[in-house]
Amino acid sequence: MTGGGPRGHALRWSFWAGAGGAGALIDGCPPGLALDEAETGARVLSGTFEGRTTGTPIGLEVTGGPGAPLKAAGAIARKVIEGVAIRAEAEGDSVTCIAEGVPAGWGAPAYARLDAEIAGAVGAIAGARRVEIGDGFAAARLSGSQNADPMRAGATFLSNHAGGVLGGIASGQPVVVRVGFDPLPEDAAAQVAAAMALVLADQKLLHRAQCG
Repeated sequence: MTGGGPRGHALRWSFWAGAGGAGALIDGCPPGLALDEAETGARVLSGTFEGRTTGTPIGLEVTGGPGAPLKAAGAIARKVIEGVAIRAEAEGDSVTCIAEGVPAGWGAPAYARLDAEIAGAVGAIAGARRVEIGDGFAAARLSGSQNADPMRAGATFLSNHAGGVLGGIASGQPVVVRVGFDPLPEDAAAQVAAAMALVLADQKLLHRAQCG
């Protein structure tokens, strides 16, 4: 489970744990989204009325492992980014997470960089030791021409070495992240996917606020 203070900008999330249980708080979620407790795997304490979000902070209480609050929060984030498909798979000590359908333009060149926000969110998961976007560390062994992602007319890319993020902004290609763990949590893939969903939901709302 990620810890520390709240993360995010337009959508903010934080986690809590104590003797009585654990949970998450999500602030900034748009109103009107259908939300069923079964979808989150948590008890919804606030922020909904008659099965829909109200726009006020959503409080969640969970049972289970340390990653449960993050996964519950991620379930809500997926509601915000409907149309974006996220999948994650664990292999060895690493998890590869790919988000498809991320529109070009989400992110920023300096503050709220998409790659930096993703790295911060997945890197805060317990046991995370390495985060790579796209080719990651392998890019250091490539020449500039080898590592470039050439474009053709219609903004069509011929490769995706950058992992869907150029200059901190989504390029419209699949966003690819790899996270190395030591040790690898049993639910590492689900936690990474949840963290990715939260960051993308935040970036979507930021983009909407800036561009309409």
